Amino acid sequence: MDMLSQSWYPQPPPLPSPAGKTIRVTTVEELFAAARNVQPGETILIADGHYMMPTVFTITTDRVIVRSESGDRDKVVLDGADSAHGELFGFTECHGSTVADLTIQNIMHNGFKFN
Repeated sequence: MDMLSQSWYPQPPPLPSPAGKTIRVTTVEELFAAARNVQPGETILIADGHYMMPTVFTITTDRVIVRSESGDRDKVVLDGADSAHGELFGFTECHGSTVADLTIQNIMHNGFKFN
């Protein structure tokens, strides 16, 4: 049973539409490039797909939003099965960031981490 889909489980409010520049990504390479180039207040929208992550994906910029384009957590999967790193996705030394509507799987230690 999926607890998150139960009627009694509290649902978060919908995310607002992106206010700043939006970077749309469709490949792992584009996702890593977006992380390197994103500016404060921008949004990274990840297209539906299964993304085999080769290493840890890190955001180091304030006020960045990373979310699935469709808004369906089951349609965007960040998969760490090919990664030798023990962590998969993180925000490091930044503030006011958001991640939403995606699935992280097959990682040894921390699938997601805020530092």
